[in-house]
Amino acid sequence: MENNRHIDVLRAFAIIQVLLVHILNQSYFSDDILIKLIFGNLFQIVSCGVPLFIFISGYTLSLKYWKKFSLWEFYKKRIKNVVVP
Repeated sequence: MENNRHIDVLRAFAIIQVLLVHILNQSYFSDDILIKLIFGNLFQIVSCGVPLFIFISGYTLSLKYWKKFSLWEFYKKRIKNVVVP
């Protein structure tokens, strides 16, 4: 499968969002109400990083298996790569 620049940009955007979620999560321990308000709102804006990763994974899997899809081959590969280790 060829590398798609749009997917790479979305993946980079999601990485930045996940990093910001972890950084902004520390604002809950602050005593200043203004900091909690500002960082809490920013936290809500950038909290879609993980769902974006899930979307990208589903999209790239659908591209990979779009032409020839065998449910048996799919599960056989997943068992070999996930369950066995």
